[in-house]
Parts: sequence; structure tokens; C-alpha cells
Amino acid sequence: YVCIGFCLIALLLLYKVVPSHPVLSSDKEAPAPSAALHPQIVSAEISHEPQDVMRKNLFVKLSWVANIGGAFVSSLILYLFPKMAVEIGISSEQHAVILGIMRAAVISVYLIMHSTSFWHYRFPVLLSLQAVAITGLVFLYSSQNVFVIMFGFICIACLTGHNYFAGMFYGNATSSNENTGKLNGYHEGTIGLGVGLGALVGGIVGAYYSLYAPYLFAVMVIFA
Repeated sequence: YVCIGFCLIALLLLYKVVPSHPVLSSDKEAPAPSAALHPQIVSAEISHEPQDVMRKNLFVKLSWVANIGGAFVSSLILYLFPKMAVEIGISSEQHAVILGIMRAAVISVYLIMHSTSFWHYRFPVLLSLQAVAITGLVFLYSSQNVFVIMFGFICIACLTGHNYFAGMFYGNATSSNENTGKLNGYHEGTIGLGVGLGALVGGIVGAYYSLYAPYLFAVMVIFA
């Protein structure tokens, strides 16, 4: 109940923070974004320098690659961790609480990224979150303590939340109106690819080695 309440509060904050989109609220042509409210988007639309375009294209592709790794890890948690939880004695109630806290952490990451701009086109931020997720995977691989596992889930949630939000942001900021749907399709496709590979490869690794091995393998996937 605490996790459900936390998620409802986060959704309420998101409703209050996110302004209504002109395209959804009116049939008229959407006005240009305000420079005071969205300086990054305005500068992205105005600038046509080759270096700026190359940087945007680079981060779009980086977000797609990061999506595969993040979705790979998420797939392990969704489809393989339940068996591991049973083996190490985590009850179904504890399992549900851990997953609820993880989803609340993902929503919190969305809210932070929506309200800030420090992460825009910052490669060190992406690298730092990869390191955080690797730390979480090491906790899952090496510990059977519920609280340590929960902390590992939160670390992984930071990466998956960032990857999804950043991928949508970079795709929308880079593309024209005609290409937005295509880039968003690539974004979702990389997530689907990561989920499928995580369930398949992680299951094979877990069957031939141990229940902990897929998380160690996921560390190598993120490194790659």
C-alpha cells in the first residue's frame, strides 16, 4: 500500500508539472516553444551547424544502444528474478514490494529528468548511470539480503528510467515532424530487442550455469 500510494503521488505530481500539449488540446497549429521555458529545444530547432547536428545524431544512436542494455537487464528482473526469489527465500509479498519500489524509482527519474536539463547531451551522465546499474547487478549477483537486493533494483531503475526518457527526448529534439514517428519506432524497437534478448539469453545462461549467472552476464552486456 505504501508503494501504491507513492506511485499515485508521483503521478499526481507529474500531472501538475507536465503542461498540456497544444497538439492534444487544440486543432490549431502548435505555437513555437518559449525560449524562456524550453531553451534547449529552441536552440536545437534554430541551430543548423554541422557539429550540432552530428552531436544530436550521436546521442540518438547512443540512446538506442543504451536502450538495449537497459531493457536486457529489465527483462532479467521481470522474467528470471522470480525463480531466484523463490530459491533464496524471498516471499511473494516482499517480491511485490521490491518491484513496486523499483517502479516508483523509475517514475521519480522521469520527474527529475522532466524538471531539469543538466543531463541534456551529457555523456558523463550516461556513463555514470551505467556504472550505477552495474553496481546494482553486482548486488543481485552477490547478495541474498532483501534490502541489498532492493537497493540493487533501485540502481537498475535509475538506468532504465533515464534510458527511456532520454531516448524519447533525443529522438523528438533531433527529428522533423515527418521523422518523429520513425525515430520513436526505432526507440521502442530497441527496447523490444533488449527485452527479448534478455529473456532468451539470460534464460539460457541461467539454465546452463546458475540463477546468478545472468546478472553477471548483464554486466558484460552493459559494458559492451
